[in-house]
Amino acid sequence: MKTKACSRCRTKKPVGEFYKNKAQPGGLSYWCKECTLAYSQSDHGREVRRRYTQSDRARANRQDHYYLNREVIIAANDRACCPIGVSTWRTQAEVVSQSRDCVGQEGTKRFCPGGTL
Repeated sequence: MKTKACSRCRTKKPVGEFYKNKAQPGGLSYWCKECTLAYSQSDHGREVRRRYTQSDRARANRQDHYYLNREVIIAANDRACCPIGVSTWRTQAEVVSQSRDCVGQEGTKRFCPGGTL
């Protein structure tokens, strides 16, 4: 069984105890799953994540992701607009009216209140 040392807690653990990370040498993260979870739940980890999500870099990454996956995202949004009962993740509160046109909350085309397009 292969083992790897966690660079945070300095213990040797089986490679199954590490998250996969293609960017790292060996394809595994430097920290074990336990250390990664502890860090992400700490106040410092939350603050770092909050600052990143509000940064220009994160905004650029989201825009790049959208442009690279635009067709898939648009197709997924089209599938989200379907008759009630086909997608059960929507609640009745999200449906504005029972009309046949596809107009959801605040004029968006996200929710289909029961009609077909």
